[in-house]
Amino acid sequence: LRDLQSRGVDHVFQKPVNATEFVSRIRELMQSSDSSVRAAGSRTRVARLANANEHDAAEDSRMPAVALLMHDMSRAQELAAQLRRQSLLPFVAESTDALCRLAESRHLEVLVLENSRFGFLHPQDLVGHLKSSAALTEILLLGDENAPPGAVTGGPSAPKVMSRNASDAEVVQAVRGKIAAKHRTRGTVSPQARELVRPFATLSSAQQSLLKLATFLTLPESELKPDRLASEVMADAEATDEILRLAKGASAGLRGQIASVTDAITRIGVMRSAALLVCSGIKGAEKPLVRRMSLSLRDWYQRRSTLNAALASVFAQKHFGLSGDVAFVLGLLQDIGIAALGATFEDRYARLVSRARSCGPTHLHVIEREDLRIEHSEISAALMEQWGLPDELVRTVRFQHGPKSGGVESLRFIEAMRLAESIADLCDNRHACRRQDVLQQLASWCNGGLEESLCGLEGAAALASEIAKQFRVPLPDETLLGSIFRELRDPVPSTPK
Repeated sequence: LRDLQSRGVDHVFQKPVNATEFVSRIRELMQSSDSSVRAAGSRTRVARLANANEHDAAEDSRMPAVALLMHDMSRAQELAAQLRRQSLLPFVAESTDALCRLAESRHLEVLVLENSRFGFLHPQDLVGHLKSSAALTEILLLGDENAPPGAVTGGPSAPKVMSRNASDAEVVQAVRGKIAAKHRTRGTVSPQARELVRPFATLSSAQQSLLKLATFLTLPESELKPDRLASEVMADAEATDEILRLAKGASAGLRGQIASVTDAITRIGVMRSAALLVCSGIKGAEKPLVRRMSLSLRDWYQRRSTLNAALASVFAQKHFGLSGDVAFVLGLLQDIGIAALGATFEDRYARLVSRARSCGPTHLHVIEREDLRIEHSEISAALMEQWGLPDELVRTVRFQHGPKSGGVESLRFIEAMRLAESIADLCDNRHACRRQDVLQQLASWCNGGLEESLCGLEGAAALASEIAKQFRVPLPDETLLGSIFRELRDPVPSTPK
């Protein structure tokens, strides 16, 4: 009833309708102004709740937020008190409108929802309304004993169903379990990082279609079938146009007529096709970010991003026996948090980058932690998480600068990404400390010794440029890379900057 009143409904008649009662009630409503007062009051309460939630979000952005939508308001308030004692940030929504506004204003970790109709909406309808703003919200559904969740979907995992007769302590424990499990699988991205990327998390339908193909980058080779990828691509007209355009482009190196999407994917390769399409999605999603950066910062970022991707691809493929296509995508994503930080903090972040580039012994992520209390790899992971990219890729980017975690293959991708970043840092400033950092990394993963690893850099500059051309991103400076690789092999005395 609260939900209907919030939309201006003054009375609900149960079927079958008593005609006398119906006429009498209509007459009362026409003669009274109470209905409009009640509706206005309800809307005021909704607005007050939204404003309060926005204020709380600013103050408590580091605390996991939990929303509760229940018919029994007294129980919802008691649950909220218990959640607050568990260092969580609860919000009790009076109506579905209030919940939708809340989901638009901040990221919700968990939604505790009764499995029953709220006004005009069933739970599955409500989740459908929330899907764009709360795609990563876990759902805890309170319903009848052993009741199935039905069509309630939209979160990163299936909703957890509990009896509505479960004790408050059991519900609180389930909420904490959901949050703990999510943090384990999502690479411990903080609520602060999620809040920072919220303005940049919205994607167009075309970008969503392209980025969801990143799941193919995590499949074993035995499951990479052209028909399987083709069916996903052909579900979206823009993705279909994109793969045909890529297949017919000169950079693909293909000759002859492309008859179909399956033909294009077969000739390019399934993994390469998926990576090319995902890269197109990344570059599209990146545009609103770089648009808000200064021209000088934007130029530096785009050159660095391309260099990271191309070199990570070369090192992963040549030295670790990993997919160069996956490494290229990870290389593009590893620094996308820089664009988000630049768009958020603007001049302040530009000065921070300038300081990091000019100070030879330090690294950008170290200065970020000192100045902003957060680093770009976590922001990159938060964006990837919001865009729905696979957890394996999210974790790899998240732990690029931190303790190594995850599977063996993820660790080896991280090594390739770190080496690529170290060379990008060396391109910014040829300081002796940066050169030594690169040499130490080369020596640590090359079984044949440092000399062999340095010889392995021969041709890396040309190969990086060729890979960048195939992925249709700006080419790295091949001359600059060649000179840096020669200096690593045959060092010349230089004055530290």
